[in-house]
Amino acid sequence: MMTKEEYLEKLKTQLDEWKADIEQLRLKAADATHDTKEGIEKEIAEIKAKWDEGEVKRQEMFDSADEKWDELKEEAEQGWAHLTCFVKESFDRIKTKIG
Repeated sequence: MMTKEEYLEKLKTQLDEWKADIEQLRLKAADATHDTKEGIEKEIAEIKAKWDEGEVKRQEMFDSADEKWDELKEEAEQGWAHLTCFVKESFDRIKTKIG
């Protein structure tokens, strides 16, 4: 079982990777048509909003007392699974637009 610190570091690492992935997708989209760029930017904005939500949750967990950690971890894992699925699907949609 992961400690609170290990778990939070894992989340931070994933959020940072997604942030870098978003920048890579923006670079690849630079040569796309205007309409395609607009669609991609909309997708990226949605990912960024979810990323921000994930970062807020991660910070809440970081700030929580250790005795509340077990309660928060279960909720966090469910939210994290949802976020991961959303981001993966969004990245896939963007990649199909880029080609």
